[in-house]
Amino acid sequence: MAVRDKPQFVVSDPPGIKDGSEEPPEAPTERKEPESEDKPFSARLEEVGVTKEDLEAILDSLLTKGRYTREYDIAGKIKVVFRARDGDDGERLRSRLDEEAPRYTITQQELIAKYNLASSLMRYGETKFMDVKNDKDFETALAYVNKLPGAVLNILLQRLFHFDSLVLLATSVENVGNF
Repeated sequence: MAVRDKPQFVVSDPPGIKDGSEEPPEAPTERKEPESEDKPFSARLEEVGVTKEDLEAILDSLLTKGRYTREYDIAGKIKVVFRARDGDDGERLRSRLDEEAPRYTITQQELIAKYNLASSLMRYGETKFMDVKNDKDFETALAYVNKLPGAVLNILLQRLFHFDSLVLLATSVENVGNF
């Protein structure tokens, strides 16, 4: 049986350092915050296409009626109505996540997206979801969402993201402090 030579490893200097004659480049010391936090409130309003008055109306609806709904037109063909989710919707989602305990992040994200969509969906075209706060009606909406083509689901999730951005901005410190 032949004995193999041990492999030879060559240790080289990191890029930018030659024979110890150069100092390594300095690491950045300043931490960059996420881009959205760098933007002034007015720029964030412009980004989602709303005015301060729009946000005040959303906040007023949430505070006085306990709800906010908005209709979206998709490609001039379908009208969709979303409602702001509440604590019960969040609890339903958390319970389901605890029950299923998804192993993969992508599975968890998909479940969250579909639950949020089904919880917010009041109408899709001519199909109305009576009271998605009721568990039976929520399950009906979730079954409907699960049967949508992937491309349509993506469009709805984009609209829901916009809707949620409006609610988030309306209830943000920058807006509430000025209400």
